[in-house]
Order: sequence, then C-alpha cells, then structure tokens
Amino acid sequence: MGDLTCVSQMSESTPTVSVSSNSSAMMDSLSANNGELSSKRVNIDYFLVVDFEATCDDSPEQASQEIIEFPWVLVDSQTGSEISFSQRYCKPEKAPITAFCTEFTGITPKMVEDAGTLREALDELDTFIQNEIYKQGKTFCILTHGNWDLEYCLRLEARDKQLTLPPYWSRYFDLRIEFLKWCAHVKSSTISTSLKSMAHLLQVPLEGRLHCGLDDCRTIVSITKALLQHKEAIPSLFSECVDFAAEREMFERNEERVLSARGIPYSCTEQDIQQYFSKQFQIESVHLCLMDDGRSAGNAYVVFHTHADASAALDNRWMIGSRSIHVRPSALHEYNIERIRPTRRAIELAEYATRKGTVVKLKGLPWKFSVTQIAGCLSNYDINSPVSVAIIRDELSRPSGSAVVQYSSHEDAMKVLELNRQLNIEGRSISTLPSHEDELLRALAQTVTTKVHHHHHPQHHSSSSSSS
Repeated sequence: MGDLTCVSQMSESTPTVSVSSNSSAMMDSLSANNGELSSKRVNIDYFLVVDFEATCDDSPEQASQEIIEFPWVLVDSQTGSEISFSQRYCKPEKAPITAFCTEFTGITPKMVEDAGTLREALDELDTFIQNEIYKQGKTFCILTHGNWDLEYCLRLEARDKQLTLPPYWSRYFDLRIEFLKWCAHVKSSTISTSLKSMAHLLQVPLEGRLHCGLDDCRTIVSITKALLQHKEAIPSLFSECVDFAAEREMFERNEERVLSARGIPYSCTEQDIQQYFSKQFQIESVHLCLMDDGRSAGNAYVVFHTHADASAALDNRWMIGSRSIHVRPSALHEYNIERIRPTRRAIELAEYATRKGTVVKLKGLPWKFSVTQIAGCLSNYDINSPVSVAIIRDELSRPSGSAVVQYSSHEDAMKVLELNRQLNIEGRSISTLPSHEDELLRALAQTVTTKVHHHHHPQHHSSSSSSS
C-alpha cells in the first residue's frame, strides 16, 4: 500500500457536478461534514479513481466473483495530478484464484494468502476519506472505467457479505462516457472505449500491466488528465455523474417492470434471452438492441411480468456461460422508444427498396481476395452472379477489405442484403450494405475491375462430364 499523503493546497477553480434534487444520499456524500446542500450544483475537489480486480474463470460454472485487488488513486479534479494512492489485496472467502485468473490479473493465491478482508479495505479507505477529505472541507466523486466495479462487483459482494456501503459508493463518473464526449467534439468515429483504445487516441501511455488494478487506475488518471485539457472547449466534461442509487429509487417508486441487460453474447437471439431469464421469472417480452448495420449491440431490454420480479432480478448475478450479464433499472417508455427506433440500416434499406437499387457493398473481406474470388463466393448462394465487382482500395491503392458489386436486378441485390453477417468467407462474417452507382464508379476509377459473365442460378450451370 502506498503512503497516504495528506491533502494539501487545492486549486480554487474546481469543476461542478450536476446532482439530482431527489437523492439526499447523493448530496450527503458531497458534503464536507455530511450535511445538507441546497444547491443542485456542487464543487468537486477530487476524483477518487478505483479499478478492482476480482476472481474470474473461463468456466461456465465459476463461483461468484470476489474482489482480490482493491486499489485507488486520489486525483486533483482541476489538473488531473495524482495526490495519493493505495493498493490492497483482499483474500477471497469462497471463490478460488484459478490459473485463468492469475493469467488475467497477475494475482496468485500466494499474494492474497495473508491479505485482509474486503471489509478492512473499505474501512481503511473510509477513514482516509473522513480524515483527509471531509475534515479538510473538501469534496470528491469516484471515477471508474465503466459500471462493473461499483454497480455489480462491489455492490453484489457487499450484499452477499452483509457490508453496508457509505452513500458515496452509489455515485461515480464513468470514464467511457467522458471519453465519448471528447470523441463527439473531435468528430472521431471510434466506437471502442477500452483503456487501450482511449490511451491510443489521446496519445497517453498505458501504465504497467493491463488488468493490474493499480496500473489501470493510473492509466485512467493519465486519460483523465488528457481529457481535462479540453474542459474549456467541452464544458460538459465531468459535469454529470451516474447515480445508480437514485435510479433504483425511481425504479421502485414507479414500480417499473423493465430492465436493460448489457454484455449479451452477440450470437444470442431475442428468443435465447427470453428463455434465459424465464428460468427464474415470468417474462413478457424482450427487445434486442441493434447497431446501425443491423448487428446485435450486445444489449437488450427485458420486460418482466411484475415489478416484484424485475426488482428481484436486479439483485441476482446473471451469467451466460462465462460471460457476466449486467442488468440495471429501466422503464417501459425507454423500451418502447428503443423498440420503434429504426436503425440506420432499416432506413437505408427502405430508401434502397424505393429506388430499386442494384449495387451492394461488402465489408470484412479478406484483403487477398480478387474480384473473381469474390464473385465465386457469392455464386455459392441461390442468387444470379453479379454483373460487376470492384475492390475498394485505400489511398495507397491497397485493398481495403471492402468491395462493391452490381446485379442486373433489384431482387438479386436484396437477396445479398438479406445475407448480412450470414455471408461467410474464410471464417469471416461479411457485412452487406446498401450502396449506389456513384460508389461503384469511384471504385471502378481506382481499381481494376472484372466483368463477370451474367448467368442465372449458378447451381444449374455446374459442369458435368459428358459421355459419348
């Protein structure tokens, strides 16, 4: 554990955070002496960065997860500078540290053999908060990478071990959300919010070993420091925190029956999800969220028969195989909005059908594939061969993994579009997207194209030996 450095001089200019007026517990956690605050906006002096490591395994029968590394880093919210840190290991009471866990986290059974308990780690941190933050008249908010650490890992383990968590554990900044605000500002098209991707885009180094809790905390600090440099241009950065206690309170008060489930395997269908949750509760319906290209987003909305069932499901641990499923409160209006929201693909397909399009874009192709090979793969389906194939190349004239194909009829083009993500080439799932003649012409202008002889239903044209 690092030395607990006393909080010294603070910057007078500190960011403000929006808080909900109907969550007194949340405002209590921001008060220097746990007193009432009248304002909805309060000053935050520090971020308390946490990134837990827990027992894990690649087996579907893995035990409930327990925290085995409990690190934190206190950071000045104005400058992003580290002020203090601690790293403490916790000895699990039930879950073993498997070989998979050691490979993933770097933590061995010997490292936790003489370690203390989660309760002791929580108490030690609380003592620091009381003495070095609250008694100094300062405020703080927890900062994590994602919602797993607080909303699932710590909350469920504390419940199982009958530990009472102070109110400040129910509020946090999610670094992923703040990073996406920056992405929107700089118009980045990235969709990855992994620590590695964020560090790369913000040009900051990854600290130490990935999945070492303390090292990951310091990577979060580096990313935060880089984001804070854009605070003036992006005022919304670190201005609104997540308050899952307030969300749960509203969920119970309104007797909602809908939960959102995240981390769903991409291969799961709505029927799979309904069958999974129906093992314990009566489910009315499920809506699987889709990305703009029509693929599963890994999230779903689940409508339970009663509020009591939905509330009980919130306190369960959910696993599909070795994958942890994160459920959180939602509402019927959110479910309805998502259910009727057309994806970009649905809008594009409707427009494509109206104009009777005949050009389709293929994404995810092997770079080595020629136009002849692409046409040959498409001929394996009950679709007429394309009349033209053009490989899209990058600025260095290298194949980009995408191609444009044109069919003689709209009907054949629609059949290819219906194969989206079902078209398999050398183990790759190929995306099929509506395109247009302009994209085909651009591809033709930058690459050599091959005209493919038009014939109908290639299965009727298989070569055969003739005997005399």
